[in-house]
Amino acid sequence: MSHLYKSWPPGLSRRTLPFVILALVAMLALVIPFDEALSRGAQALPEAGRTAFLSITNYGLSDWVLLPTLALAILLGIAAALTRPEPWKSALGEGAQIFAFIFICVGFPGLFTAIVKRLLGRGRPENLDAVGALGFQHFVNDHSFQSFPSGHTTTSFALAYAIGFLWPKAFWPLLVVAVLVGISRVVIGVHFPSDVLAGAVVGTVLAFAVRNVFVRRGWLFAREADGAIRRRPLAGLAALFQSRSR
Repeated sequence: MSHLYKSWPPGLSRRTLPFVILALVAMLALVIPFDEALSRGAQALPEAGRTAFLSITNYGLSDWVLLPTLALAILLGIAAALTRPEPWKSALGEGAQIFAFIFICVGFPGLFTAIVKRLLGRGRPENLDAVGALGFQHFVNDHSFQSFPSGHTTTSFALAYAIGFLWPKAFWPLLVVAVLVGISRVVIGVHFPSDVLAGAVVGTVLAFAVRNVFVRRGWLFAREADGAIRRRPLAGLAALFQSRSR
């Protein structure tokens, strides 16, 4: 989990950015020729397998993350502004920052993906027979032509990193779930493998970008002497729980 403490995912930096972009384009170019075969093969799985993936795919919806985190960030922020006694004031402020971070860390990649998929207008697998795996209707707000990148995959990967930045031990279980969500999008026939790959990249990179903004602002995270980025101690919440446990 050491990469969670770095500014960017492994291999990515300002110096390597052009090479990373070329590598991602090359990777997509290798995957796209197999999109149709992989998509049809995944959809041909036994019904029991498809049902299992149907049960997990909605984890990638953003509403269940964005709505409560936004509401809690606002309510806790207002409560912190109106509260005077410590450690309540600090604890409420820290809670507001945590929920605001999760909201932005998931919402920004999701917004980016929503814009890109509408601009590109790639046809979903349901349109395979009509337009193939590379059929496009640019700038048309038609859900059946909003395949690239996968929004559910973007959300699930961004959420895994958002929580992982805050509590690293939770990262790997959430990453496994994110991978399963990505696979589910192919199995249930709403995305191609290349859509899922792109969504994973967008969710990961933009989650790091949001965390870097918080670091520069001194919000919730700090860069330590060894260059590692870690969450600041939640002193207010710790003090509040200690006082309540006495």
